[in-house]
Amino acid sequence: MPIRPRSRTVSLLAILSLAATAHADRAGFDQHRFAVQVGYFLSSWNTELRVNGESVRNPEFDLEEQLGFDEDEETYLLGFEWRIARRHKLTAGYWDFSRSASAALQRDISVGEDTYPAGVRASSSWDVTIIPITYSYAFYDTETLQLRASAGVHWTELDFGIAGRVDVGDEGGARRNSTSADTDAPLPVLGAGLRYRPWQRWELGLDGGWFGLDLDLSGGDLEGDILTGNAYVEYALTDALRAGFKYTYFDLDVGAEASSWDGGVGFEYHGPQLYLGLRF
Repeated sequence: MPIRPRSRTVSLLAILSLAATAHADRAGFDQHRFAVQVGYFLSSWNTELRVNGESVRNPEFDLEEQLGFDEDEETYLLGFEWRIARRHKLTAGYWDFSRSASAALQRDISVGEDTYPAGVRASSSWDVTIIPITYSYAFYDTETLQLRASAGVHWTELDFGIAGRVDVGDEGGARRNSTSADTDAPLPVLGAGLRYRPWQRWELGLDGGWFGLDLDLSGGDLEGDILTGNAYVEYALTDALRAGFKYTYFDLDVGAEASSWDGGVGFEYHGPQLYLGLRF
């Protein structure tokens, strides 16, 4: 009866193989397939813009110092994560900053072909929408430590507007006027990250990204650089529900030559986030 032992051996090997595969999957840092995240972000801003005219190069102006924008801005964040395989992950996010201000100008502000003179009360708006989409690969992955490299795109939409009185002609005439500029572009980012689990329910993490860009887009040229960084601590309230605190830094400095925006954009924001995450 030699068939039975062989059958038992094959069955045993199959069981051991499945067990080893299951153990290998359990040995990774993550166990979930999907995750969603909702958060609150209190950011501190520093923003400088330049919007040239058709035939003139205008000077930069500071939104916070010269147009009366508050440095602090609140917003809400959304995030989604898809763990494609043990070491492969795709993440996406969405955050929108809609800022506005009204102030008496301390100096002349030139936007496009219009100049808003010092002393005029001007109303301004500055809207920034960022949608980051990132692929990451965990080249080192254990239950307590993960090291990963990433590549992605920060789709960024920028929209600036100003309204106020502008001088007309040489005889002191004036009229109410509004000027706007907008642009959007995919900004590539390369990055790396570290995640560490010191205790069963606690997780610590660091990640950062940078890219210098020189893009020739259909709507115009874009060049500059982008720098991002995050540090966080997260606690597992249950197996599925997480609460976390994160500190974020973002810096963008680009020059644009496009029909909708010819000039430069430089802004930096940083601040704390509080968030809840659901894994499943």
